[in-house]
Amino acid sequence: MNSFHYLPLKHDIREIRLLTLNYIDFTPEKEPANDSVNSSSINLTLTHASLDAQPTPAFSALSYVWGDATDTRSIFLDGNTFQVTKNLFTALTRLQTDKFNGHIWIDAVCINQSDNDEKSVQVQIMSYIYSRAAEVVIWLGPEPDYGALRSIQYLGTMFREQVRTKAAKGEKEFNVWADGFVKTVRQYAVTDGYGDISKPGFNFEFIWVFFRQRPWWRRVWIIQEVVLAKKATVLCGTASIPWEDVADNHDGGIQATNPRDRIYGLLGLVRLEDRQKITVDYTDNWSLNKILFQASKTIVMDHGPDALTYYQGPLTHEEHEAPAPSWVIDWTALRVLIVPGISLEDNESHYNKYNASKGARWKDWSSKCQIEQASFEQPQISLWGRTVAQVVAVGQEIVESPKSPGFPEAAGNWLLEIEGMVDKYQVSSSGLDSHTTLLNVWRVPMSDIGLIRRADNESPERFVHGFEVLTGRKQPPPELASEEERTTWIMTESWNFRRVWKVYGRRTFVDSTGRPGITHKDVQVGDHVVIFAGAHVPFVVRPITDKGGDVQYRFVGSAYVFGLMDGEAMEGEPDFEEVHLV
Repeated sequence: MNSFHYLPLKHDIREIRLLTLNYIDFTPEKEPANDSVNSSSINLTLTHASLDAQPTPAFSALSYVWGDATDTRSIFLDGNTFQVTKNLFTALTRLQTDKFNGHIWIDAVCINQSDNDEKSVQVQIMSYIYSRAAEVVIWLGPEPDYGALRSIQYLGTMFREQVRTKAAKGEKEFNVWADGFVKTVRQYAVTDGYGDISKPGFNFEFIWVFFRQRPWWRRVWIIQEVVLAKKATVLCGTASIPWEDVADNHDGGIQATNPRDRIYGLLGLVRLEDRQKITVDYTDNWSLNKILFQASKTIVMDHGPDALTYYQGPLTHEEHEAPAPSWVIDWTALRVLIVPGISLEDNESHYNKYNASKGARWKDWSSKCQIEQASFEQPQISLWGRTVAQVVAVGQEIVESPKSPGFPEAAGNWLLEIEGMVDKYQVSSSGLDSHTTLLNVWRVPMSDIGLIRRADNESPERFVHGFEVLTGRKQPPPELASEEERTTWIMTESWNFRRVWKVYGRRTFVDSTGRPGITHKDVQVGDHVVIFAGAHVPFVVRPITDKGGDVQYRFVGSAYVFGLMDGEAMEGEPDFEEVHLV
């Protein structure tokens, strides 16, 4: 139970609370209870400061995982006992060990967590807090890293020296140096003697564990906390390294304690003038679905139809009062996956590997679309698009895990099914002959994207090889007699192909022009393939008729479609028309 009482913040001047660690002996009248830690050693002072003040107050900000809210430790805050989670306590202990000097902002202490109104206001200025902090301190936990940070730091230094500084001429030059960097790293991979500084090399198993098993990497707030930081430092156990050494080494699902945090954690990445359109409310006044609607609407207005590549399927939250529109994105999903090769940032156009609408830019079409007037009760939005085909065949969803004994056979049958659909529905209206299409079926499971580039730029023969192994066109050597040996050979030989698959939760299909593709698993025969103006990829939508007889569409998902990803359907003057999504 906390004996500390907060003084109210002045929200009109964007006031926040800041903490100072005190390094003087402090003996309270009554020692707080603690199982095993001398928590009286943590003594903090709380002050108020305005983000609007000139000069801006100097402070750091802590990024960490709250941890189990029921496992707490007592500290002293302005001379009063105050409960913090065990993980925050270990972070404060590390800061104290490092003799941290200055003010620091920590959400669990600096925001009155029992005041929902204050929380709502403070969350809205979270981006200002992290962008104005002199440094963001990232606490990964007290457990040792077993040398992973050392390897990551070496890798980061090597990358900057070998790639960034030598590849300033453009993406082509960058790719050459990046490939060389990867080959160099592979040469120095080690599996023993790890952590021994006398032995050079990188144990990628420990690096993988470092990222995989520490919950900080799965927090939704890290997107805002780190992206907006002027400077960031990673603390792990007794080690520390600059954030830039690990910035490009993580990919994983992000999590939050409260589902709404996953939405509010993205606010700092929305245009300033649009943040106010997303209501921050931790009370029961707004249902979660209504907040998701508002967030999706705002982000689609900002970034256009490409934002819909984040769509993972219909919402299923128990909290909702009414079904959400079909196009609303579930930003609370444990892992939000998108079609690879897509960036929502216009200034990162080099990252967009596709160009389905062939140069039709969202900024030129946004004013013609009807989005802003949509409400949760009247949720129709209108985008301009071109219907290029209908879905005429749908394949099975692959659900087997690569670890299951039957995976090689299931994967092979799944690939052969795509070929069978293409062969059955071959037509010539797409301008592609069926033979050419069949030779390119291997592109579908990987959406024609390798590790970082389009498949043709990443030694495509290794992908074709994996495809032929799984489909049985290439057989294991005859000397491999046992089933286990043959399975191991198939899995090994197909690894380079399978590792870039984007297939789970999706189904393959063939459209009415004979083109194969892959989209969300809810796809059905009769759905339409549409290319929206300003989009880099095609989408699948489902026509429905309202009571007045007008055609509207339910959103199904973004898609990869062979023969549509580079503007092939936009030849001549594309006849865009309004597509009404509900």
